[in-house]
Amino acid sequence: MEGKRLTDVFDQDQKTHVVPISREFSIPITVEHQQNHHDGADSIDNSTSLSVTDHERPSQILFDRATRYAKTLSSRAENLVHHHKKQRAIKVKRRSAGAARAAVLVSFVLTVVQIFHPFAPLADATKAATIRKVQAGLVEMHTGQQLLATKQFEQARQHFVLAASDFQSGHTVLSSLGQTSRTLPYVAPDSVAVADALVESAHNLAEAGIDAAELLQNISASLNNLQVPSTTDPLQKVSSLLTALISNNQKNSDLADSILHYTDAANQLITAHAAEPVANDQLENARLKMVDMLPPLISASTALSALFHNLPALLGMDRNRRYLILFQNNRELRPMGGFIGSFATMILKKGGLDAFSIETNIYKRDNTFDKAFEVTAPYPISTILPKWYMRDANWDVDVSKSAAQVAWFFKQEGGTDVDGVIAIDTTFMENFLKLTGPVEVPSQNITVTDQNFASAVQYKTEKEYLENPEVNALNEPKKVLADMFPIFLQKIVLKVKENPLSISDVFGQMIAEKHFLFNSFFDAGSAIVNASHLNNPLPAHGDFLMISNANLGGYKSSLNIVQKVDVEVTPTDHETLLHTVVVTRSHTGSTAWPDGDNHNFTRIVIPYNSLYLSSKSNGTEASLDNTQAQIQKVSLGDEPSGTKAQDIPGYQTIGHWFTTPVGQTRVATFVYETPLSFDIYGREMYDFAYLKQPGWLSDNLTVNFDNSQGIEFNIAEPHFHQVRFVDASWHIPLTHTSGLSKLLF
Repeated sequence: MEGKRLTDVFDQDQKTHVVPISREFSIPITVEHQQNHHDGADSIDNSTSLSVTDHERPSQILFDRATRYAKTLSSRAENLVHHHKKQRAIKVKRRSAGAARAAVLVSFVLTVVQIFHPFAPLADATKAATIRKVQAGLVEMHTGQQLLATKQFEQARQHFVLAASDFQSGHTVLSSLGQTSRTLPYVAPDSVAVADALVESAHNLAEAGIDAAELLQNISASLNNLQVPSTTDPLQKVSSLLTALISNNQKNSDLADSILHYTDAANQLITAHAAEPVANDQLENARLKMVDMLPPLISASTALSALFHNLPALLGMDRNRRYLILFQNNRELRPMGGFIGSFATMILKKGGLDAFSIETNIYKRDNTFDKAFEVTAPYPISTILPKWYMRDANWDVDVSKSAAQVAWFFKQEGGTDVDGVIAIDTTFMENFLKLTGPVEVPSQNITVTDQNFASAVQYKTEKEYLENPEVNALNEPKKVLADMFPIFLQKIVLKVKENPLSISDVFGQMIAEKHFLFNSFFDAGSAIVNASHLNNPLPAHGDFLMISNANLGGYKSSLNIVQKVDVEVTPTDHETLLHTVVVTRSHTGSTAWPDGDNHNFTRIVIPYNSLYLSSKSNGTEASLDNTQAQIQKVSLGDEPSGTKAQDIPGYQTIGHWFTTPVGQTRVATFVYETPLSFDIYGREMYDFAYLKQPGWLSDNLTVNFDNSQGIEFNIAEPHFHQVRFVDASWHIPLTHTSGLSKLLF
């Protein structure tokens, strides 16, 4: 959480002179009023001390007296305000006073607050005191975050503790003011209540930070105590790592639950005040920032809780778990990440690695299957191969469907049922080789690094395989991968032992960039997948866009393509938005093996309720038939009774051939409409997400929100441009120049 998110809550007055409030929660206040005779008014001098606590409330009689006195003062309001601006003085001291006397003065002071706001001394004192507490807490939070990032967990925890204390102090001040204001007829508690909710939410997030630091410290300690066996057996070494990860799982699970509890509590505080009108613009902006900030924190906390609750089942503590691992070559891009050239099976038993086997020739299984079965390939694969095999089964843009299809083919081609499918690509291997360093493979007389992994494996698996009769006879073109991978796994374990949590940074990056995918077929695994979005789920609601490319017969040319995506979002009326998507692909490669012309089928993935209008490839209109373009609508669930069209969860794809020759540039344009929708609070908000395709490196992305058509996108930069390696999303408030009929979502 950035410091600026909460400092905007309060309107600071740099000219206010106050003594810092103590860490105790009573607020002794001295109020002095003086009026000079030359200002045309009698001298007024009311000075006393009082102690304000949550339990002191003015009686009606005393309150009435204070109100009458305040009315007497109101006739001199202008002079009094002018005087306060020049000579106001608030001194904070600790003195005891009778409850009745304190009640009279509290009533008096707060009545003056509502008459002379924002110049009243008590408002300034409370505001300044609270600001100091919140600012101090934000500094501690920021320091804690920095220490977490550098893996200094105990120091981070200490700063989160200080932040929680500061926010609690600020919350107590605001809570006291808010409770007292309920007795006054003219003091609206809305702003105080929202400010209090923001500060209390920050306190909850600080508490979550304390638990997060302890959780990471526990994991780090477990890995520090990792006992790596001296054996060269990779199964035993990997098993030692898995044992260390699960060794303190119950405590880690409890901490993860506590993190979720605090983030959820913060979210509930904010949502409880989401619809309350607030006159203060700064306070409203702070509330909106918190509303936007909390969902990702809730998502991350949910993922942590799901991971530790279900980790034992994932690692086979209840029964053996068998996983299918796909090695996808993203240089030959496919919808799920890349062409499946090799795969492995892994069995986890009682928290250890029981078996691991790599099959390096997927064609061997496919050829056997071809003799016994015949499955018609989907379009456009059918234009190249009439039959469908495991190597092409990762065709659906929905990863969960592609994974299930691959698992089905695996079983049909001689395999068994699996509990899940894991997919990694060439980029994944290259990034982990940066972490481990070179891997020597004596049997292949080669040293594999992050720089030569793709080319070395590619040469060994295709060029040498085709030209060497002895290797060809083995029918195992990717034996280099089978020989290298066990050594690679051992180096991973040793790297973790050397630098605990070093793997987490790389692994987290690979998940975010979608070079690692996982889809589970059992409940505990699915809970982890769904909470962490490990299978790249498509949004059920809102507006979204993904460009999905499939290299079909284009050699290994995919990563030599530079892709530029320009999106224009324009209101067509007050209920629909026109989208114009221009995809520009430039081939920077060569004709030398393994490169070549990029024969590609491109699909855009958009909401189910979209209305397709047109598409062009290099200026030529693409008709909707199976020779040029294809449109497909996929519902992710049954349509509930009475549901509007825009409420149906799902997606549709629009695709056509989009081939780019070496050294040339090609352009495709897609045009469609989506209905305008609103967020869960009924506010006029526009949600848009750009999803990067699994396996793809980056998009040169431009998104322009057109404000010229009667609906204004209230965004600081309506023209967005950035090279994106991960997804991008927007949550934009809307205003309109004429009536906007809400399509409540």
